[in-house]
Amino acid sequence: MAVKELVDHMKELAGLHEQLHELSLEKTELLKNNEAKQLQELVKKEALCIREVETAETARAAEAEAVAGEYAADEVTIRSLLRVLPEGVQSELRQLQARLGETIQKLQQQQELNRVLLADSLYFLQKNMEWMRPAADQSRYTPPGQKNQTQAYSFFDSKA
Repeated sequence: MAVKELVDHMKELAGLHEQLHELSLEKTELLKNNEAKQLQELVKKEALCIREVETAETARAAEAEAVAGEYAADEVTIRSLLRVLPEGVQSELRQLQARLGETIQKLQQQQELNRVLLADSLYFLQKNMEWMRPAADQSRYTPPGQKNQTQAYSFFDSKA
């Protein structure tokens, strides 16, 4: 019975990771289109999905321990369980393991792209803020012949 539950948890994990990948693709489009409010909502959905993954992974680990004890496996890993489980279950677990691995790899690639897009956006924002700030030598008019006293310019009045 624990084997069926282990397979069910693996299916759930694969589905949740696919859902995370879809959210990651959506995040890429929102980053490209500079849609901050929708991005904020998406990040909330993503956080909920990550919590679900953590819960499912905890349940999967508990079931894997139970199956390892039941079938006297050397370790509590899918690889070691595949050696001791019946053939029908082995093929299903192998397929789920491959599906999960592929999905995680795609998710990692998409998250890396999102990280780069976000870093580029922050860099662009920082450069725009620098361009908006006037240079120190352009902040005041000085009549010809007078020496310009340079002072650091700040957006904030520190004397207030």
